Parts: sequence; structure tokens; C-alpha cells
Amino acid sequence: MKLVLSRTYRLIAILGCLFFTVSSVFLYIKVQERNAYMQGFITVSLSNKTLLTRDDTVLTLANSIYSLTKNDYGVELQKMDWYERFESTFFFNMSSTVALKYGGYGVRGHYVFGPCGTMSRTLLNALWDLDIPARKLQLLNNQYGKGGGHTMVEYFDNGKWKVIAPSDQAQIWRNQKGEIASVAEIQSDRAIFNQVYERYPQFPYLFDNPRHINWSKLPVWVQESIKTILGEERFNKMETPRWYDHPRQAIFYACLFFLGVSLFILGLYYRNSLYKIVIKSIKSTIPNINTVPMFKGKTSIHV
Repeated sequence: MKLVLSRTYRLIAILGCLFFTVSSVFLYIKVQERNAYMQGFITVSLSNKTLLTRDDTVLTLANSIYSLTKNDYGVELQKMDWYERFESTFFFNMSSTVALKYGGYGVRGHYVFGPCGTMSRTLLNALWDLDIPARKLQLLNNQYGKGGGHTMVEYFDNGKWKVIAPSDQAQIWRNQKGEIASVAEIQSDRAIFNQVYERYPQFPYLFDNPRHINWSKLPVWVQESIKTILGEERFNKMETPRWYDHPRQAIFYACLFFLGVSLFILGLYYRNSLYKIVIKSIKSTIPNINTVPMFKGKTSIHV
């Protein structure tokens, strides 16, 4: 029974090594594809532009993303390869790579279909590639169940986090000094918030309950468990992990991790097997001490 289990573990480890090696190579290629599309997009968007400030760079990229991915008909699933289909309809939703490649923000007919998440994700990826600090901004419902359901981006510049809404034609709000406003400035001055109505008179979203992560995508019991572990204050201040908006890299590193685990298990097995072989070999070449003839009788010592 013990021998059967040992061989089973070895077989699982070998299959794991093969599977995760192939998967890691495949995903490495997909990560490089993501890098190529993103770098190409950034280069084309920023070339021949007069960019004096970080604000100029962010606004230029946001407008380019809106123009490129504003496809209200959606991308046809049949145009994608099997991995892109999986990526666009799975937990992560459409990636920045697929959005840039096909010029759209969602899959036609899929139940998750909205521009704000995909456009914000694409802008985040572009800003991170340019080493510009940025994070996701989620507008959630207030205590009356209103004003939520929108995703935006915050980027750090001149000592504060500034707000931009890529899916609203790169909408920004400006404070009394004419600077791009932060969440706190938008919340504190109704006149600043009302600027959005000049472009979108029916704008349905509010800044009553801004967050940096949308926990509602997880089951309630998972949310409550995390809240218990972190505490309510830290729970509410958490930011969306960067890997969530880097799905290819996230899965690639996960495959590398499990490949390492498989190699470790396989190494343990063969180490134990090698140890047994060495011990057996030593025992077979060195005579048993009990079979060595011993002197019998008394030994006299003369002085």
C-alpha cells in the first residue's frame, strides 16, 4: 500500500511538472504579447504630443483609450482565440490586451458588459508601465442605495490623488485653483462635483461612498471572513491588488509557483529513493559486523 501511494505521488508530481512547465511557457508568451500591445499603444498615443505635465500624459492616454475601445456593439467571441475567450468571460473580465487588440470594452452578449471597468483597467496598465502611481477608484452605493456602480482611476501627482473617469470621455473635475481635483475636493464642494453635469446632465453616480476595491465580487462569507481578519477600517481602505488588473502575469506566477511545488515534491521522492539505494549499496559491500570472527579465549599480557 505504501509503495502504491509513493508511486502515485511521483506520477502526480511528474504530471504537475509537465503541465505547469507548458503552462508557464504559454503564459510567458501571453505576457510578452500584453507588453507589446501596451508599449505600442503608449508609443502611438504619446508620440508627436506636447506633454508638459503628468496631467497632460494621463489625459492623452485616457482620451486615446476612449477613442480606441468605445465599441458599444462589443467584440465577437468568435474572433478571439481560446485563451482570450477564457480571459474575457472569466473572473477577471476583459483584459487590457484584448481591449487594445480588438478595439472594444466587452464581449458581445456577455452578462458583464460595461466600459468603465475595461477602460479604467487599460489606463491603469498604461500608467503603471510609465511608472506613474495609479489605483482603481470604485463608486459604490450610499446608504440609500444610490450613486454606485462606476469605476474610475486615481493617479498621484503634486502630492495628491487626482480623479479621472476614462469611460466618460476622460472626465475630470477641477478645484478652485483650476487643478484636477481629488476625491476629497469633489466631496467637499458641490460646485466642483456639478461640473460633470455640463457634459452628462443625467450622470447617475455619486462620490458618497468611494472605495478602492469592490468586495461585492466575492461571496458574502468571504467578505465577512476578510473583514474579521483585517478589521473594518483596514477592510474599507484596501486597494484592488495590482495582479487583478494584470491577469496574465497573475496566472503566470501562479503556474511558476505550482511548478516549483511539483519539482520540490519530485525532488523529495528521488532524494529518498537515492538515499535508500546508497544505504542498500553500502550494506551490500561492507560485511556485517556480526559475521567477523572474534578472538576467543583469554589473552595473557606479560610485563
